[in-house]
Amino acid sequence: MKTCIYCGGKVELFSGEIYKCSFCNVNLGPNSPYGEVGEDGSRPHISGFKTGVILRDEDYLAELTIDELLSTMTLSMIYSILKEMRLIRSESYLLLKNAKDFLKENVELLTAKEKCDFQKSIDSQGETYEFWTRKMWMVENVCIKKFGYCPAAIQERTLDQMEQTTFKLSKRSMKINNTKANVSYVSRETVIS
Repeated sequence: MKTCIYCGGKVELFSGEIYKCSFCNVNLGPNSPYGEVGEDGSRPHISGFKTGVILRDEDYLAELTIDELLSTMTLSMIYSILKEMRLIRSESYLLLKNAKDFLKENVELLTAKEKCDFQKSIDSQGETYEFWTRKMWMVENVCIKKFGYCPAAIQERTLDQMEQTTFKLSKRSMKINNTKANVSYVSRETVIS
C-alpha cells in the first residue's frame, strides 16, 4: 500500500506517479520537493547520515555561504560545521595570543626590523582570527534562525547519538495497530475497594 513518508497515512493517486497525502497536504512522487511516496508506512530513505562535511577542510568551510547553510544543510551538518569552526577559531586565537605574549616578553631582545616583522605576523593572525570568528557567528545565527536553538558546546557523542537515533527511527515502520479494539478501560477512580 502506498503511504506518506511523513505521517504514514494512506495516500491517494493524484495523477500519473504523483500521490496526495490529505493529512499532511503534500504531493509526493518523482520530482516532488517533499520526496517520493512510501510503501506500507516506510519513512524517508536515508542513504547515509548527513554530517557530510569534509572536516578540517578550511577552504571548504571558508567558502560556505548563508544560502548553502539555509537551503541544503541539515541540523547534523550545521552542528558538524559549527563544531569545526569553533575549533579552528580557538586554534587561531591561541596562535594570536601566543604571538602577542612572545612579542611582549621578548620586545627588548628583538631588533626594530624583527619587531616590525613580528607585528605584521600578529596583524595577519588577527585578521585570520577575526575571519573565523565572523564565520562562526554566521553559522551560529543561521542555526538560531533555522532551528531556533544553537548549542553552547557540541560534543562528538552528541553527533553520534543524533546519528544512532536517526538510523533507529528510519528503520521503524509508521504503522498504527488496530485502534478500534473493544477493550473496556477502567480508571483508578472508579475501582471500588
